[in-house]
Amino acid sequence: MEQFFRKHRRKFIGTGVLVGGSYALYRYLRYKMEQHLQQKVEELNEQKRRSSNFSANQESCLQTVVSFLPNLQTIIARTFDSQQLRASLDENPAKKKEIWMELMVLSVCRCVSSVYSVVLLYMLVRVQVNILAAEMYKRNNQHLQSISSLTSSSDSSIPASSLNRSSDDMSEDATDHQLRKSYLSEMKYFLTDGLKSLFEIINRSVRQHLKTISLKDKMSLLNIESLMRGIKSEVDMVLDCEASSSFSNQCLGHHNMETIGKFNQILLPSKIINQQPASKAALEMESGSDLSIDNKCGGSYSCSSSSKGKKSGKRSSILQSYLSFRKNSLLKTVYPRSLSNQKRHGSKLDLKTLLNQTKDVMDLADFSSTVIELTEHGLSFLTRTLAEHSFVDQSNDADDNTDFQSITMPMAKWVPVLDAQLYTLCQYDHHINCLVMSIHLNKTVNLFSENVYEAFIGD
Repeated sequence: MEQFFRKHRRKFIGTGVLVGGSYALYRYLRYKMEQHLQQKVEELNEQKRRSSNFSANQESCLQTVVSFLPNLQTIIARTFDSQQLRASLDENPAKKKEIWMELMVLSVCRCVSSVYSVVLLYMLVRVQVNILAAEMYKRNNQHLQSISSLTSSSDSSIPASSLNRSSDDMSEDATDHQLRKSYLSEMKYFLTDGLKSLFEIINRSVRQHLKTISLKDKMSLLNIESLMRGIKSEVDMVLDCEASSSFSNQCLGHHNMETIGKFNQILLPSKIINQQPASKAALEMESGSDLSIDNKCGGSYSCSSSSKGKKSGKRSSILQSYLSFRKNSLLKTVYPRSLSNQKRHGSKLDLKTLLNQTKDVMDLADFSSTVIELTEHGLSFLTRTLAEHSFVDQSNDADDNTDFQSITMPMAKWVPVLDAQLYTLCQYDHHINCLVMSIHLNKTVNLFSENVYEAFIGD
């Protein structure tokens, strides 16, 4: 027997090495596979939490916008007050024609102002909510990670009381609540001075376009739509000129810098706009993958796979470069609490930081292009409501083949129809507004919001 083993010892050794190596390789591959699967499960769970948090915050954004509509409606009605002029017509004044001309101007101003105001209000709230939601989600996630690292630590010297919420954490939560309140209250600038500037631009543009139109001119729905779009084009051009002028004044002597957002003068206080932009050097056009929630978790949002692929790719590349620039300041590591009861380390948010982040997003060309697309959408919505309200009386006399868009009537008859559109565009009864809901479901807005949210959360 001993001689047999000596004779075949090399075979036994080779077989043992082969079997042992195979078993060790099997255990290693199995370990790596389990580790990979666990990592995938954690990533999927993380994406589900992000997606759920994102969806909840978008609904909160919708309710916030609708809650501001009564104030918005009141501001527009007071700025372009047509009630007193209508009341003066009952007294049969001598300047009746002049009053009707002024009513025509005010009615068109109310329509254009309503579209712009609702769109800008919605975009302002949505950017603020997404930035704030991303920062709060990131902070909570860091807190959970610090707790997890403490519970998994083998150091028995860590007291159990360190896992409980301390008075410092509670005071920090109170500070965060006050910070969120202060940040969202910055919207008061838009509702006061911002809208005042916007309405002055719209008023001048409307008066310029209505100089050649009289009350007796026959106007069809297509003519009204063309008039509105001409006014919108001029308003956009004026905003572009003012943004460029403001930028050239504050950046005299600086080169190779991008222009500020065209709507910043309306949405943000001048003390924020006039600050030196921190993220301009990072906003270069670079190739990159989409930051949207869809492409990260295989998603439930259809906007990432929509026909607007080129726009989404451009938007994601800009925000990815923005993310890489902000990574050091927004993705700081949160260390566990020490035994000396020090506060957690992390990114300390303040109102100035949040406002600067808001300005950085609004400086993006994609923000301006999204607002322009939504104002076009708002004018199309206005055209549909005008078609519903203006031809109700004429529908009884019309044939089945009648094209209502080609039906004409004097501009004087359009005035009360246009004047009443304020209460349709800024409707807030039963917490429902059709224009706001159609904007909320817009694919471009959803994709832009997803990318902003993911950019500020980081990887």
